[in-house]
Amino acid sequence: MLGLIRGEPCPSCGRPALLRRKHAIDDALSEAWALDDAWRERIEKREGTHCTLCGASWRARHLARALVQYLQKTCGTTATSLAHACVDPRCAALRVAEINGAGRLHRYLTRLPHLAYSEFGSTNPRIRSEDLLNLSYPDNSFDLVITSETLEHVPNVDRALSEIQRILRPGGAHIFTVPIIYDRTTRQRAHLVGDSLTHNLPPSYHNGLNGPQADMLVFYEFGADFEEQLRAAGFKVATIQDPNNLAVVTFITTLDDFKRRSRC
Repeated sequence: MLGLIRGEPCPSCGRPALLRRKHAIDDALSEAWALDDAWRERIEKREGTHCTLCGASWRARHLARALVQYLQKTCGTTATSLAHACVDPRCAALRVAEINGAGRLHRYLTRLPHLAYSEFGSTNPRIRSEDLLNLSYPDNSFDLVITSETLEHVPNVDRALSEIQRILRPGGAHIFTVPIIYDRTTRQRAHLVGDSLTHNLPPSYHNGLNGPQADMLVFYEFGADFEEQLRAAGFKVATIQDPNNLAVVTFITTLDDFKRRSRC
């Protein structure tokens, strides 16, 4: 443990809390991702700084803040935390797909009446399994799609983005996080063609850092070109960047109206 840090009210749980800092990145992961000292420290803080009350990491709290801002804008809620926004009647009609659990935020998202929650490969009969390369949801099903540390584990990110486009309603948004290192371009660590897996770089796993995605193979290390990849896929892209940490960024993407029409 690296001690306690006094923080603002948590945008996840809404309670004033101290932040607890602990080590999060091991040497093997740092070496696999070729992180210099500065980027290792940024990602350490991103993953290892937690609210002492709800357990949300810095990354999860940042995602919660983006979701709250979206709910304020689209639903008119005055809540300042995800915990309170998800029980606001003004948000009750929102149709949300949480594709793989958003870590410590999941408990609050379950309060939304029209939440569709899935986990890839789930064998729990109460939790549906969804594959981002071939979602079972109908077209134009959701106002909001949430993914947290998921796209880097998908073998074909362009296909996944196309599927997210397909299930979004006009005016809907995909709000998400991925690990991203802005001082280099994206590296595809592995390719999957049919059942044939090819490693371009030594296999890398997240080794328990990401809740339900623990030990999932990393296909992509996203870099500065990822935003252009999102635009090329037909999304309008906005980002919320933490001014104190380049590794803490949340993406808010909406579908370009022209490209939506051109796909129909």
